[in-house]
Amino acid sequence: GSPAAQKVTEMQINGFQDWLIPSRDVLELGYRNFKPTTYQNYRSWRDGENNNSVPPGWLYTTQFPAQTPLADFQDEGAESFDDYAYRSSTVLPDGETAFLQDFDYGDQYRCDLSAECRVRAVRLIQL
Repeated sequence: GSPAAQKVTEMQINGFQDWLIPSRDVLELGYRNFKPTTYQNYRSWRDGENNNSVPPGWLYTTQFPAQTPLADFQDEGAESFDDYAYRSSTVLPDGETAFLQDFDYGDQYRCDLSAECRVRAVRLIQL
């Protein structure tokens, strides 16, 4: 129901209209598979833990995940995530904060829902 979510659900890109704001775990997969930078990963809290991925994701190390080998997703590439934090659609039980996934060092943290944050529209496809 947020303004960002309403805008994303109205998007039409290349004929597709099934865009959404990703959950915490989907954003984590984005970082794990499409990390744009060569920076060492941040390691604290639960950074990298993803029990909903196949195989389940374990905590990041300083070197894993590494920068994606896909040039379009590397820093400044045509499809790359900016090396900033993106807000997920996963809201914490307090109803006032959501998870963020940072795309420079990989840390995951929370922010107040009233704060302005970046979002990245994604489509979910079966691989």
